[in-house]
Amino acid sequence: MSWQTLTLDSPSATSFLHADLTPGQRYYYIVAAIDSNGNRGAWSQQKDVILPESEETLTAPVLRAEAGPGQVTLTWNAVTTADSYVLISYEWATSAWVPLGGVLKGTSFTHKELTAGTTYYYLIRSVSADNTVSDWSAFWVRDRFRTGGADGDADDNAGAYADSDPNNDHNNDPNINTDSR
Repeated sequence: MSWQTLTLDSPSATSFLHADLTPGQRYYYIVAAIDSNGNRGAWSQQKDVILPESEETLTAPVLRAEAGPGQVTLTWNAVTTADSYVLISYEWATSAWVPLGGVLKGTSFTHKELTAGTTYYYLIRSVSADNTVSDWSAFWVRDRFRTGGADGDADDNAGAYADSDPNNDHNNDPNINTDSR
């Protein structure tokens, strides 16, 4: 191991940002004060730091919805850094976002016992093992959900769409307690 001198930008500085380091590498630091005459004081105790291997950002999954008789099946892509997912739906009766399915470990959930003719709204977010959460996903709407036409044909289900416009109010953090861990 060889030591490298790191010089502060100002004699009065009390912090230093050491940039462009290698992930997974251990770095050792010691500090000493130098007076105006160039005399160095005693070295501090050694401090070592290991940079994390990966600085991957936790992202929101991409949510999809498919209606069936009395239900909507929601699926999403697996997020590599996610430990679980929080799925919520807007309930008109209570004017609130409510969690669906608790702590979800997989990539699908079926919302059952739904009312025909009702519009259902969904959001999902990723949760890491240390409880860091991603932003909410794009806003999913299952519009005019139907259990089937007069002939029971599922083709009568209306379409769904996703809205990923970040300027829409519905993409802001819903006022919901999702602390189901």
